[in-house]
Amino acid sequence: MRREDEANKPKLETLNEKTPAERTVSSTQSSYSTKDDPIVSLFSLKKPAYVRVADSIADIPQARLIPVDEFAAAENFVWIEGIYVHQSMQKLFNLPPLEIEKLVIFENAKSFLAEEKKVHGAKELSNYDELVSFCSKLKLDLTQSLHDEYKSEQKKIELTTTKPKKFVIVNMSGDIGRGLVLAHNSKDVDKNDTLTFYAAHLRRKNHTGFSKYQMAVEPHPLLVGDNECEFDACHYGNLSRYIQHAPTPDDLDKFYTFTKKPAKPVATANTEIVQTIMQGIPVARVVALKKMKPLEMVFFNYSIQYFLEHEITPLLIHTDGTLVDQDLYYFKGILLAFNIDGELNLSTVTRESIWETLQPGSFSMTLLRGKTKETLISFSDYHEACTNNPEVIFDASQPKEKECAKNIYTKLSAYLQEQTSKATDANTKFIYQAKTILWQALYASYEKKDALSQQKRSYLLLLQDAVRWQGPKNAETVSQNINDILKKPEMKNFFFEHLRPVYMGLIGALAEYRKSVVQTQQESALAKTPTKSV
Repeated sequence: MRREDEANKPKLETLNEKTPAERTVSSTQSSYSTKDDPIVSLFSLKKPAYVRVADSIADIPQARLIPVDEFAAAENFVWIEGIYVHQSMQKLFNLPPLEIEKLVIFENAKSFLAEEKKVHGAKELSNYDELVSFCSKLKLDLTQSLHDEYKSEQKKIELTTTKPKKFVIVNMSGDIGRGLVLAHNSKDVDKNDTLTFYAAHLRRKNHTGFSKYQMAVEPHPLLVGDNECEFDACHYGNLSRYIQHAPTPDDLDKFYTFTKKPAKPVATANTEIVQTIMQGIPVARVVALKKMKPLEMVFFNYSIQYFLEHEITPLLIHTDGTLVDQDLYYFKGILLAFNIDGELNLSTVTRESIWETLQPGSFSMTLLRGKTKETLISFSDYHEACTNNPEVIFDASQPKEKECAKNIYTKLSAYLQEQTSKATDANTKFIYQAKTILWQALYASYEKKDALSQQKRSYLLLLQDAVRWQGPKNAETVSQNINDILKKPEMKNFFFEHLRPVYMGLIGALAEYRKSVVQTQQESALAKTPTKSV
């Protein structure tokens, strides 16, 4: 080893020592235990002995070496180089790997032939052997080519641990967290090279809780119905969990407008996720979209769906890992989320076509504020059964967005009032009265940025939570929730002093609803009373 290389070699440290490493990694021991979530390995590759950690990209040449398990414990996860599942799912993969691979190939090849190529007779195929015979008659080597492809991809994944790329985990500015950067002494990464793979817990979609490390899993024949899964690197993962988001170059041009050119380059995705199978098991490779150089940060596009599901606004990052000033750009797309049979399907449209796409009906309206979003109003009468529930998102801080918001406000106010006047029963009328009152008050509060307006919003949003996604069948619950909130002394006093029209409107709607309910009950009781014979 050359002297200069020896001088720059990272020093091995542990978190128990009083070293600068403590500035980068919390020395607090993990509160997470594998006993909390008994999982088993479907496949596992060689784990590194240590991880390189730096306070910034500039500090990478002086990166510290920290034992990998100690680093992971401080970060509250278990470092793995594989795919793990809960013990209860292990039985799904009890088949030999080749048999699972055949199942995957059968499903993929059948779909390709029947749906994409429209080959007559492909839909009727029922198993792998029939597929092989069918392809043979057509003189296609489809099945063997897929076996060869999976074997090739398995080698690429194995090389990420036997001949790993050199990476450094770095701290980033603001609330971004950490990022992954090619080390200063790493080799160039060629386009289409595999950098790493997304080691994770393959967990059922219907689990409780939500993780920012989730990634959708492409269709797999063993993972259907209640066993449909997603990758989650929250508690089990490797260095891929530190790869940051950046839009693709096309998305950056299409969906972002800069009011002033940033002083530094804005990062775009330089890798992509390619899903495949390894020993019949789903796995996701991180593949370079272009040639990458040492000290280059790794990014991939998380997708709009990721940010919508996590209720956060996608932020732009400079190539050096610092945040792009949010005053320099705005997002110029309107996102529509369609809830169809429980699946979230997304489309992005321009504002000019919004009224062609969005019709008053079952939908909600959301306002972006910094990194979070606040739902202003929801129009679905029966959210659980609603099959078409788009969500409109806009940023009212921008001039064009303000005009859009004003148009939406006018149209939706008219829609709510129309629904109230059309209501023929007490439940429906009460729900739309409450939504109308709160919608108009919320919109008015967003027109001002003073402290009082902010306080008004916080109180109005408490009431909004009681009405959101509720329909006529939930009127009794809604009325009770609103009544409980307004009875609290601090709420009553604030509303009476600062939001008296809202308070009086809701109290009046509650009284009218309660009177109608009592009247209905009396009429029902009277109808059941037996008539005395004369």
